[in-house]
Amino acid sequence: MISQTGNVGLGTVTPTQKLDIIGGTRFRSLTLNNSLSRLLVSDPNGVLSYRDISSLPSDNDWLGAGTGNMYTGFSTDKVGIGTSTPSEKLDVQGAVEIGSGNMKINATAGDNFNISTKTNSPNPNFAIQIGNGSGGASNQPIFWNNMLILNGAGNSWCPTCGVGVDAAHRADMVISQTGNIGLGTVAPSAKLEVNGSTKLLLNQNNALTKIVVADTNGLLAYKDASTLTVNDNDWAINANGNLIPGSAATGGKVIIGNVTVPTGYKLAVEQGIITEKIKVAVYGTVNWADFVFDEDYKLQELNALEKYIKSNKHLPDVPSAEEVVANGIDLGKMDATLLQKVEELTLYVLQLNKKIDTISLENQTLINKNIALQNQVPKK
Repeated sequence: MISQTGNVGLGTVTPTQKLDIIGGTRFRSLTLNNSLSRLLVSDPNGVLSYRDISSLPSDNDWLGAGTGNMYTGFSTDKVGIGTSTPSEKLDVQGAVEIGSGNMKINATAGDNFNISTKTNSPNPNFAIQIGNGSGGASNQPIFWNNMLILNGAGNSWCPTCGVGVDAAHRADMVISQTGNIGLGTVAPSAKLEVNGSTKLLLNQNNALTKIVVADTNGLLAYKDASTLTVNDNDWAINANGNLIPGSAATGGKVIIGNVTVPTGYKLAVEQGIITEKIKVAVYGTVNWADFVFDEDYKLQELNALEKYIKSNKHLPDVPSAEEVVANGIDLGKMDATLLQKVEELTLYVLQLNKKIDTISLENQTLINKNIALQNQVPKK
């Protein structure tokens, strides 16, 4: 449209300029001429004019137009990609793709943040490094060969050295690409592998019955406390939490001190035992001495007992001193034997008491007769 004022409108019926275009504009077959020094520019309303190239800022600021992706603020020297109001020297809003090169951010001399692909490693992989990026003394990779690496010493780490180097150059913690965590090792073979001392602060719970155990390679597992054996002494904790001797290497015997358990016994203690109470079990009534008071018990005659004592120097059924030194004594059996002798002694006393009663009665009878005879003699 050509208005009465001579303005030409393309895409508009009310042109406000000599040429007013609403919509896309295409110029074709333009001639290249690097000697020209004028630039075509526009104001915010789209009104075109030109300016000299020499009038552009000397720091080569970029210009953003419309909804383009790259902008700069002439006064702030900040570059924005995907934003027209960059807040930092480089402000990127959106995804960033880096090709085969490295991205390095330098703060001060010898200090940088480096993201790269490591073509010099045995298996080229993505890497993140803090340091100078050259593998020197200040190079501190935190992600290398698909592993997260942490170094508590604050120094460099040699990715190919493993843990056999000094503390300043080893990996203190590694998370591998398979999700394994290594402490003190760069090649963890389990979900958590610790190479070195471990300290666990645990809560006590005596009601639990599972025990943490390990194989010869240090791999942990759990087992029931009732099946636990410790070393070759075969101690075990049963289902009730009681500590009992096992039955393999020691044959179920308990040894305390430098002693030997005699055959037929389970416990040997050197230098003695002190306790406030001891209880000896008796299998049955036949193992106790009440049989002495049975009607058919044959009590040894005192004359025979006297001869036995003179000959053996100890009571019948009681072990001699030599036997006690050689074999010790069975507390339960010895108490029963001593009780037997006390009960036999009681029977002897009862028998003697009966004889005394009889003698006393006979003596009283004789006394009475003697008195009667005396009374029959005439008095002078």
